[in-house]
Amino acid sequence: MEIMNPADNNIWMRCEPVTEDQYKAVTPAEPFFKSGRAAAAMDRATFADSCDTPEQLLSMKCDGFLFHQNARPGDMIPPEIEGGPMRVAVHKHHLIGFEAGRELVVMDHDGEQFIEVIGRPDRDDDLVLPEGAFLRTITLVEPFVVMLPEPTTTFFWMSDNIRSFQGPVDLPASKT
Repeated sequence: MEIMNPADNNIWMRCEPVTEDQYKAVTPAEPFFKSGRAAAAMDRATFADSCDTPEQLLSMKCDGFLFHQNARPGDMIPPEIEGGPMRVAVHKHHLIGFEAGRELVVMDHDGEQFIEVIGRPDRDDDLVLPEGAFLRTITLVEPFVVMLPEPTTTFFWMSDNIRSFQGPVDLPASKT
């Protein structure tokens, strides 16, 4: 789950799983507000540091949960078509990993590849993709660990099926 400080646009993430009831019960102090809860698509993840604090990951407690300052959204482009994703340049230092043998959903867009970071592929048919984009699934031959670019281009679908594809990234060896 994440909370946001609108004064500086910094996002603070609880990096451990939480239940829906725990999310509902969190009451961040002002000016913070709850900005979302979703399932991570990767097998492992870490943040190298917080925005603007090289080699330091800032943390704080909120309702007994430990949160880390992990990201700050930048320029936002609204969906180009109804139901489509918002496109956001997110400032973060995010290292993510996927196990060998696992299937990974990739969105190809404008000659670049974006990997699924938030959500589950069980409702791919419901996604309204950006013009010219398409989804495909690859099976990883070996573990895949990647540091997302800074800033990371992030495609967000903010419906009841929160999804996000992020990158661009260079894909590893895979079976298609």
